[in-house]
Amino acid sequence: MPNPAQPSQSPSRPQASRLVGVLIAAVAALPSAALAQSNPLNPLRVDAPPDLPPPPFFDRYVLESPWLVGVVLVALAVVAAYGARGKKWSLPVAGGLAALGAAVIAAGMLVTTPREQVQADARELVAAVAAADAGRTGALLHPDVRMVYFLSGPDGIGRDEILNLVRNELGGRYRVSEAIVREVQVQLLSPASARAQLRVTVTSASGIPNLPFWRIDWRLQGGQWRAVGIQPLAIAGVPDAGQAR
Repeated sequence: MPNPAQPSQSPSRPQASRLVGVLIAAVAALPSAALAQSNPLNPLRVDAPPDLPPPPFFDRYVLESPWLVGVVLVALAVVAAYGARGKKWSLPVAGGLAALGAAVIAAGMLVTTPREQVQADARELVAAVAAADAGRTGALLHPDVRMVYFLSGPDGIGRDEILNLVRNELGGRYRVSEAIVREVQVQLLSPASARAQLRVTVTSASGIPNLPFWRIDWRLQGGQWRAVGIQPLAIAGVPDAGQAR
């Protein structure tokens, strides 16, 4: 007869937490039982953190997403050219609007803003960690990087510890089969510092998915953005995932 006092077998909390310490890949190995406990109706659901403030209008709609403004200007040029035919000002105004619209679209295609660069680097960091590529990961980490999470202690873990986890754990028994960045929000805090907020879908090699949110602080060093602070904001099955114990 089985002993009723004997605890059921399940992956230990330290094992799961070690993965949490490796950016987004940690949450991929959380046991399904823990996920179901966090929300029986939808075990993958986590409450989204507040959005970061939006960028200035000029940066967003001229330098980063110029098509709306550019197309509107070209449409106004067409209206000026055909709607006011016979008037002396119609063609010069139409030409000016068309040229301005083309310039806006060209500027957006040619210019990479700091926000866009941080977004690209954040996606690259997720891909490098999920692939257990310590070299690519290390190239995106600042020498002073700290990652604080629910079992890291108040000082978090440093660059060497993060890279060891990427190399030894994600390159071994805790492989990630898929990591998809669903959204990257970026807020510029100064010309040399930024904050990114990521929504990610991570699936472990065993097929267990999770949809965590992460915050990554960036610092410009030698012309390259590098991650200097990493913290989970929400992970299914892990209450207060970003709070050091």
